Amino acid sequence: MNWFDNINSCFGAVDRIFANHPSDQQNAKTMVKLAKQQGASFDDVRTALEKYINEKVKDDEMKIGLITKQNKELKRIWALKRL
Repeated sequence: MNWFDNINSCFGAVDRIFANHPSDQQNAKTMVKLAKQQGASFDDVRTALEKYINEKVKDDEMKIGLITKQNKELKRIWALKRL
């Protein structure tokens, strides 16, 4: 399985917030672990997550807010020693 196959499960189904709900957060940790194992860089993952938001969210102002929150949470998860 490729790490990017799990992106959808890292977001809230309705609110589209990255790793905000407990199950989404666990899925995000699993996705990051797979990404690292498969040689993806932080920027590879960040770009893929931004692409997902851009495809799913129509409101530009909402996109900016979601991407800002997503990048902050991705940095936190990426830095974890144990995933």
